[in-house]
Amino acid sequence: MLASCLTTPETPDTTPSIPTISILMIQDGHDDSTNLKVAPNSAFSLKAKVSHSSDSNQLDFVWMRDSKILGTGRIIDIDSNGTIPNTLKVTDKEDNFLMLAFEVILNTPPQMEETTTPSEGDTLYGNFFTTFFFSWASTDSDEGETCSHFLQIDSTIYSTSDLQQVQQAGLSEGIHRFRVWVVDSFGDADTLNWRSFTVIDTTGENE
Repeated sequence: MLASCLTTPETPDTTPSIPTISILMIQDGHDDSTNLKVAPNSAFSLKAKVSHSSDSNQLDFVWMRDSKILGTGRIIDIDSNGTIPNTLKVTDKEDNFLMLAFEVILNTPPQMEETTTPSEGDTLYGNFFTTFFFSWASTDSDEGETCSHFLQIDSTIYSTSDLQQVQQAGLSEGIHRFRVWVVDSFGDADTLNWRSFTVIDTTGENE
């Protein structure tokens, strides 16, 4: 009778030698932002954050734009006209490597213009049923960008989408205030300061 003895091999070590890597943006003194968004022609830095800081000295970092190497090390500085990387290659001492693809979004925030209707301190004549005209203007230099607007009158907020003028009734006699803000598709926004106006009822229909 033939007999054999099989030795069960040890379970292979499946623990990854490369820790978790996050890419952070540093700009204007603000560190560790995971929001990789910047205005065009701005200087900033990108940093590779390692899940265990003790591991960082055991890793090599190479920043690339497609296949072109732009820099090495945990931090890369990009000047206002510099090429922005979109790939980070991380290699450990055993030549295991990890490729991280990412995108830095170039976005110019929208801007509200100061001119509005009504203007600060205006007096409007009518009553609760009168429709009053509100208008404003915003700009966004990013081509093809669509912005959303929000009009707040006293405590009520109206979404006007891309409209920059509306008519609104339901205002009682007295002092009111309003403001407008604009938000682009990336969440960047600009807000006008509050404007106050007065409604005077000359019809007597509110009595």
